[in-house]
Amino acid sequence: MNNISVGVGREGEIVLKKGPWTATEDAVLAGLRWANHLRPNLKKGSFSPEEERIIIELHAKMGNRWARMATQVIIINFLKIS
Repeated sequence: MNNISVGVGREGEIVLKKGPWTATEDAVLAGLRWANHLRPNLKKGSFSPEEERIIIELHAKMGNRWARMATQVIIINFLKIS
């Protein structure tokens, strides 16, 4: 895959670095793709009524801290399964 990195040069100009992904970048991207798209137990689709209620409650308490709320929903679902 190709990679374009954006950086800032010595005099404040924008510098583009083109080239193939490094092995580290490739590993990170593969891990993110697995976690966000390919994982077999990844739930896709609409929220259940209970999940929607939990999200609304968490939003009232936490505001727009979506990553923190997602963690709470995952923990609640994990505890239900265990």
